[in-house]
Amino acid sequence: MITLPKRILVPTDFSPASNRALALAKKMGLHFNAEIHLLHVRVLLNDPCVDSEILDEVERILATSEPATRDVLERAGGKGDTSILTHIERGTAAGPVITDAVTEYDCDLVIMGTHGRRGLNRLLTGSVAQEVVHHSPVPVLTTRAAKGGSSIPHKMLAAVDFSETSLVAVDWAANLAEGVDGEVTLLHVFEPLTYPDFYVLESPIEDREDIKDHCLDSLSAIANERLAKVPSTVAVIHGHVAQSISSYAHDNDHDLVVLATNGLSGLSHAVLGSVAERTVRLSMVPVLTARGRS
Repeated sequence: MITLPKRILVPTDFSPASNRALALAKKMGLHFNAEIHLLHVRVLLNDPCVDSEILDEVERILATSEPATRDVLERAGGKGDTSILTHIERGTAAGPVITDAVTEYDCDLVIMGTHGRRGLNRLLTGSVAQEVVHHSPVPVLTTRAAKGGSSIPHKMLAAVDFSETSLVAVDWAANLAEGVDGEVTLLHVFEPLTYPDFYVLESPIEDREDIKDHCLDSLSAIANERLAKVPSTVAVIHGHVAQSISSYAHDNDHDLVVLATNGLSGLSHAVLGSVAERTVRLSMVPVLTARGRS
């Protein structure tokens, strides 16, 4: 059973992306009468190669600066009609602390900023947002600092691959759209089939238009069943999934992408990757990821 959020966790590092996430959380908190938990994680130095005296000095600096950090955190929360509780937690990495806080504060939605790192920087530092998307037991809404993302979304794009898992995204989009008088587009992306030149195929193995028509009929059936209470449209496009979802949402002025994720781990995740995590990295439009049914 999918319900609208009542307790929203907002991790912050006081960056522009975090500030935009908090602005969105405040508006959603006011609209849905939800409580906001604003969390700052103080990352501790835990390196066995660093001299113990240096570690002690780092700890002393952290302890000395904590009152100032708490003051900044409380000012970031500000005053208003939304209930905001502030927290400072410590840990050797931000991702696990944020994920644990979801359970500790009994939150049902995480809203956080993402810097959309790419290339070597991302390889070396990783992405806290992607780590939280992968491990969070509740949906995660990520937004960038650069453009949009601080207003309550009304035009939503739910990606569907016709699996049972992806229907979770449809249900989340339906509930949110109903709660804000919004609309939903169901999108399916079918990827290109590639073959070695040696095969010299004279004609495609499958007719692309037949595939598209079949997918459109299937999307329409899902919309009739699960989106009866909100305005909806359906679309089918051809391309690489994560990039196509990101581009379609941006080009058609959607203000939220909704995806389901399996939360894969181990070898399957390493080999298959995650469309949801790649979309979070690529999308200029805010993305809500919800853990799908097994």
